[in-house]
Amino acid sequence: MKKLSEKLHHYFFEEERPEKVSLANVFALTEERLFGFPLALIAFLSIFAIPGTSFIFGMAMLSITLQLCLGQSKPWVPRKVLQTSFSLPQIQRFMGYLIPWLKRVEKITKPRLTPICHSLPGRIILGIILSAMALLVVLPIPGANTVPAIAIFFAALGLQEDDGVLSLLGMAIALIFMGVIIGLMWTGSNIFQVIFR
Repeated sequence: MKKLSEKLHHYFFEEERPEKVSLANVFALTEERLFGFPLALIAFLSIFAIPGTSFIFGMAMLSITLQLCLGQSKPWVPRKVLQTSFSLPQIQRFMGYLIPWLKRVEKITKPRLTPICHSLPGRIILGIILSAMALLVVLPIPGANTVPAIAIFFAALGLQEDDGVLSLLGMAIALIFMGVIIGLMWTGSNIFQVIFR
């Protein structure tokens, strides 16, 4: 089976394409693995997003991760979103950034611990943790958007490649980050109580 990076490169750089490409065309390349790639794509956009767009990307990721929590086999994406199209040069420029990253990750991926990616309990737990990360991306917390997006990116690529270890890495990043956030909140609360007691 071709790696996703190979499919994307072949589709956008080796074949003739119309001047406009829709998200539906891109998602069709992922075949049955419909949760992993959309999440990874949006997370990648969020990592390198311009300021002020994190709410949009966070909500998009949250809508998909919540469906993962519910145990759905396929994510529902609004038709209007799927019909969103981009000019071919624009999407080729974006793929020029994404494909090298995918290739680096794909070198270390392989099907392993697949129940994490395929079993209902595994997908629900993954969905709950990633939903918490997506919510942090949505919230206007300065400097707190990038790490959750990175966690979602790795976990989503694990789903895409049937690599439970990579998904576990994403969940580990998420849990450590949540621990740091909770620790900072607890410390801040204690300092506040000491000052204003």
